[in-house]
Amino acid sequence: MAIEWSGLGPHLYQAVADEEIDLAFLGTDTPLPEGVVDEVLPPLRRYTFMRQGHPALDRWDRQAWLDWPHVMVGMSSAARQTVEAAVKRDGLDRRIGAHIPEFSGIAPLLASSNMLMTTAAPFVGGDIATYGLVVRHPPVEVPDITFRFFWSARLAADPGSKWVRDLVIDAYRWMCEATDVSGRVV
Repeated sequence: MAIEWSGLGPHLYQAVADEEIDLAFLGTDTPLPEGVVDEVLPPLRRYTFMRQGHPALDRWDRQAWLDWPHVMVGMSSAARQTVEAAVKRDGLDRRIGAHIPEFSGIAPLLASSNMLMTTAAPFVGGDIATYGLVVRHPPVEVPDITFRFFWSARLAADPGSKWVRDLVIDAYRWMCEATDVSGRVV
């Protein structure tokens, strides 16, 4: 057995249907192709993360959230467009300061800059403590985000595939519980 991480994007749907990828994880924004089954996960609340001592902390409000550049991770359009839709709905203009391909780059970038990131806590994970990030409720109304794992229907009953799926999905659930930041938010 081997694990290989693939880049995020819409190509994953067909790759899963064609059994080129055993298990994928994206937002629920795109309909699944025929022959693919999924497990929709509970919605995750978004928080804004920044470094300790960030100038926005002196006056954490809507204008502070808008004044500082944001990090955007390349992923499914659900995550990106729902925040952008909320900003546009309110007639606001958010500045994107960095586009990065993976979540692993968020915390080091935030810790060494004045950028902000509005995302769900599991995607920052243990890096919150490692990099001493501060967590705040976004001062704009942004919707929760819902993700799903999905796989080929032909592999649904395969014992090895089910074992890997269960292992990964259980680890994801544990990570969500372990990164509950509700007690740290001011």
